[in-house]
Amino acid sequence: MLETNRKITSRQYQELAEEASQELSDGKADELSTRLFFNLLRMGNRLSKDFEVAIRQRAGLSFAGYQLLFTLKAVGELHSNQLARLASVSTASMSSLLNTMERKELVQRVPDSVDRRRTVIRLTERGQSIIESLHRGNMDRELAWSKGLTREEAETLAALVEKLLQHRPRPVGEEPDDYEYWADS
Repeated sequence: MLETNRKITSRQYQELAEEASQELSDGKADELSTRLFFNLLRMGNRLSKDFEVAIRQRAGLSFAGYQLLFTLKAVGELHSNQLARLASVSTASMSSLLNTMERKELVQRVPDSVDRRRTVIRLTERGQSIIESLHRGNMDRELAWSKGLTREEAETLAALVEKLLQHRPRPVGEEPDDYEYWADS
């Protein structure tokens, strides 16, 4: 009988996931690929939750709301579809977020100066003030997490993550022509 109250360490969970992946793929899974993406996804979830809590505690905004304000601060006013692309969310999700942020008077929709049929999104003065305050809290979380790496490790990791972000994998649902996992295979 399986003990349901057992403590499973992070390392044990990873090993069990690797075993399950091999079993489910009839031995075709690459252990390194499984470990890499298993941990990247776990890390992404952990970071997302941590930053979400930090931002929510300071301003009652979701992390997506923070990202929207920061994006507008960084790049200036944009069309909503451009914001959706930068945030990697659907236009419907972006529209919902913009409605919420507009109700909170953090952003405003204004006519596009080039194409009056379209609108652009810009920060309000209140949005500007909030992003300045929230960014300090965000930097605090970045600093807290950065202590886990040396500067050289961080530079390597940043370069590798950027490389993965530039890669365009085959479309979802398209069958692989082979099970070669690595660019140097």
